This record gives sequence, structure tokens and C-alpha cells, in this order.
Amino acid sequence: MRAPTWFSRLNAGSRREREWRWFRLLAGFGLLGLPLCVFIAGRLTLGAYEGSGLFSFLGTFYLDLLKLKFTAWGLLLGPWLLFQAVRFTSRPARRLSGRLPSRHGPGNSGRSR
Repeated sequence: MRAPTWFSRLNAGSRREREWRWFRLLAGFGLLGLPLCVFIAGRLTLGAYEGSGLFSFLGTFYLDLLKLKFTAWGLLLGPWLLFQAVRFTSRPARRLSGRLPSRHGPGNSGRSR
């Protein structure tokens, strides 16, 4: 038997626990990883940041979160919202492939005879 991978551990437990773990992982990336990626991409394409560097950029980002600015919260929640959009749009394909149970139960197409 194979040892559980990080992905299988992430999907273990009740639905509420799984959703909470996915949210924490993706919001954590939106809080720490994505702002760093945005800073690096901006620096490479647009030049130096108007502040003094990375810490100034991060400080501005975290202050904007506290000020409830839409753009900062969009950056924070963007990975999780994208994940939910992909899950929502791929749900019919997963149901057809048998990875999700039919909403009418096994062996029942939902049509009356």
C-alpha cells in the first residue's frame, strides 16, 4: 500500500473539513505567494515599484486589506475563487466520467417509467 500523498491528505475528512483546508491553503497562497509573484512580475515588466521595494509593496498590500480595499481582497481571495470556478464548471464532466455520484442515485437516471 502506498503512503498517502499530500493531496490525498488534503482531500481526507468531511466535506466541511476539506473545504476549510482548501480555503486555508489557497488564501495562504493569496496572502503570501501571490503578492510576491505580482511584485516580481511588475518589477520585471514595469520597472521599480514607487515605494522602496518588496517590503513597502507588501506593507501597502496588507494595509489595503485592513482598509477593506476591493483590489487587495481580490488578490487574497483570487486563487480560491478561481479554484471554485474551475470546480463548478468541471462538475458536469466529472459527473459524466463517474467521479461524482449521480444526483438521482446509482442506477437511476431520474426519469420515471
